[in-house]
Amino acid sequence: MSDQIKVHVVKYKSRPNLVLRYVDPVTGKQVAKSAKTSRRRDAERAAAKWEAELREGRYQRQSRMTWAEFRERYQEEKMATLSGKTLAAWEAAANHLERVISPKLLATVDSNVLSQFQAKLLAGGMKQTTLASHLRSLRAAFSWAGVGR
Repeated sequence: MSDQIKVHVVKYKSRPNLVLRYVDPVTGKQVAKSAKTSRRRDAERAAAKWEAELREGRYQRQSRMTWAEFRERYQEEKMATLSGKTLAAWEAAANHLERVISPKLLATVDSNVLSQFQAKLLAGGMKQTTLASHLRSLRAAFSWAGVGR
């Protein structure tokens, strides 16, 4: 069923950027998002990447993925292949983020939230090196999720 997904690049006259779209094989509805570029070559690359994510079941709209779902998926899919120290660093960073910020949705963790997180940890007496380690772990996780922070 997921092999039926084909992402197309289209140009709407009313929009400066190209648009990526496909027809959801389950609902039959058209799903679209901006390619965030007006260059067809870049848009086609983005379309191929999105199509691969959709076919492999890795894509989920950011606004709908809860923090708990993200954390569980990241630990199962990515952290399982890495060393114990890397896993411990990730868990420490994620635990601190949950304690200080309590995010409900992955999409709510943006640069402003991370800035507040950093300020609260520094005010609480955390060392700069420890904080830097936490931020690196979080950046790697967000990068894996395809979320720019």
